[in-house]
Amino acid sequence: IVERVNRAVVPDQVTMDARLRDDLGIDSLCASELIFEIQEEFGTAVTDEDVSRFQTVRDLVHAIEQQTAR
Repeated sequence: IVERVNRAVVPDQVTMDARLRDDLGIDSLCASELIFEIQEEFGTAVTDEDVSRFQTVRDLVHAIEQQTAR
């Protein structure tokens, strides 16, 4: 999903510990696209506020796992 949102991301950069803003360049516009993609893919209710709190890909994955486990 991150690669679809920010096409400048090299797949090898996307690791669980990659920082969304610093390593992957997820800015506010990309964050909005990321939220849309997550909602479409997983049917979860991730918000702008949620994404702003996530530091790493691991944080994002953990939140999605929690949402989909409900």
